[in-house]
Amino acid sequence: MYQLLKRWSYREKVKDVIKNVVNKLTGGDKTEIFSPADVYNEVVKDYPDVNPNTVRCQTIQDCVNHTSRKHYPSGQQD
Repeated sequence: MYQLLKRWSYREKVKDVIKNVVNKLTGGDKTEIFSPADVYNEVVKDYPDVNPNTVRCQTIQDCVNHTSRKHYPSGQQD
């Protein structure tokens, strides 16, 4: 059946957590390539009960090259 997933309840904003993880993975090198799975695997180390969909959605919102970004509020262009 369906599994109830816990909402993000940490002090840090999920957006900031994802940003910090990406900086950790890339060392600030904007040409460094990583996958969403890499991001999730790092986040789950510090937030073991994180909802994978939360990480996935935030990663899409923050990725300027993702084709689905336009469907999220932070991805809207003026």
